[in-house]
Amino acid sequence: MLASPILAVIAAVFLLRPAMKWVVRNTPEDRPVKDFYVYAILFLVLLTTYVTRFNTVFLVWFPLVIGLAVPEGPPFGSTLVSKFDGILNGLLLPICVATISLRFNFSSEDLGNKLVHKYTFLCLETLVVKFCVSFVLSLTLCKMPIKDSASLALILNNRGVVDIGLFAFTYDYVKINDALYTMISLIFVAMGTTGPVLVKLLYDPSKKYAAYQKRNIADLKRNSELQIVACIHTPNDVIPMIKLLDVTCPNKENPLAINVLHLVKLTGRASSLFISHQKQAKTTSDLSYFGNATFLFYQFEQSNWGAVSVNVFTAVSPPNSMHDDICNLAFDKQSSLILLPFHQRWCPDGTIEFEDNEIRTLNSQILNVSPCSVGIFIDRATLSHHGTVSRSISTASRSSSSATSFNVAMIFLGGADDREALIFAKRFAQNDRASLTVIALEANTNTGMPEWDIMLDSVVLRDVKSTEGIKYMETVVKVGSETAMILRSVASEYNLVVVGRRNNIDSPQTSGLKEWSEIHELGVIGDLLVSKDLEGTCSILIIQQQKVKR
Repeated sequence: MLASPILAVIAAVFLLRPAMKWVVRNTPEDRPVKDFYVYAILFLVLLTTYVTRFNTVFLVWFPLVIGLAVPEGPPFGSTLVSKFDGILNGLLLPICVATISLRFNFSSEDLGNKLVHKYTFLCLETLVVKFCVSFVLSLTLCKMPIKDSASLALILNNRGVVDIGLFAFTYDYVKINDALYTMISLIFVAMGTTGPVLVKLLYDPSKKYAAYQKRNIADLKRNSELQIVACIHTPNDVIPMIKLLDVTCPNKENPLAINVLHLVKLTGRASSLFISHQKQAKTTSDLSYFGNATFLFYQFEQSNWGAVSVNVFTAVSPPNSMHDDICNLAFDKQSSLILLPFHQRWCPDGTIEFEDNEIRTLNSQILNVSPCSVGIFIDRATLSHHGTVSRSISTASRSSSSATSFNVAMIFLGGADDREALIFAKRFAQNDRASLTVIALEANTNTGMPEWDIMLDSVVLRDVKSTEGIKYMETVVKVGSETAMILRSVASEYNLVVVGRRNNIDSPQTSGLKEWSEIHELGVIGDLLVSKDLEGTCSILIIQQQKVKR
């Protein structure tokens, strides 16, 4: 009896695992494994389940061993997940839980049995002991905070549907009366329901990078290094991000430290990954798109030697926790700005080529909890659509030496976000290939802004007026419709428009526009610039200044 599970482990380690790795090695990069191998795994699981159907332990053991033998991540693990996740979680799992629940018998005469009460109390006692041991060990040995220790103990103590399923198998193959099955199953259901809620209440990862210190561009010391976290999702994000950073004209007096974070959706594995790529990756010969993306950023560093430093990271995590990876990196690197790609991508003819609502949700989460300032970059330049990253390497290498004029406009209405955007936009004025125009839209009435903000606005605008190389324009607007008319002309005349987000700020310049806003994370002005009504092809950078907690 004991030999069977041992033989299963040996077969998985020395036969099944090597065979699956051979399949992975012989699968072309960025391609899923052949369906034949997927169906072979499925057949093996069904076969072992059928053979061991009369033994509860083996019934779970053999599929578990096969699952552990599957190589994590793409292409094998991700292919299995993509093919079976929908039917398992969407159909079979609800049916399983419903079937288990139908066995509950609340009218059983044994509910008052002392033996049932004894075993129920023993189950509760075991759960409490497990929780206390986990809590004390994490608190004393790992020196974790009390709330984090309690959260970890709850997670270790709660396996949800796994516990219910195992107990249901026990009910099928071992003599357990209906009353005991009902009581203990209800305990597992209560744990599975309340556990995640309690963990969410106790554990808030955003608190560890709460912004109590000023980490923004406005408070950056003169001639100090600007730390930036540049996020990329796809190959199409690489070239536009490099071009934006290149136009900021990094030099030894105003250096850039770029922390490139490649964000990968977690598929085919159980745990998240955060990888710091070593410096030897600069000479990588990897032909994958991220290998080329890494090479492009390092090439940008070499072409601006002494003014730019690049570190590359990869985060593999589920979409709902991806913002933690970004914020943690920004916090650890003491970054002043996080640059995020927009969730939409345009074709050269102006039509939407790509849209990802998960990226939109991620951007909204970053705006809410970021430890520093945030910029959302919307690229609509035709250069970014010139094919793959590998074909664009030569384009990026020529960008620093190109004499092409790059016209930048900064729309200033007032407030912390606009000041942050203006200070960042001033970096473009140092570039001989770029021209910066600051367009201040003044209200003809009292805006209701605090006196302190009005004073700071006047200070930064006075500095702009006295700075050579910056064209300053001032226009008085009465209502939002006049602002929309100005933005229509700006969108067609400039290559890049920089604006502040100005979320939930009401002013005469934007009156009547908020009601038409569709993409709230861009703010009123940003949403108007990106709308189809303006018919502009300019790229847009929306900046939100760090929210400092008092």
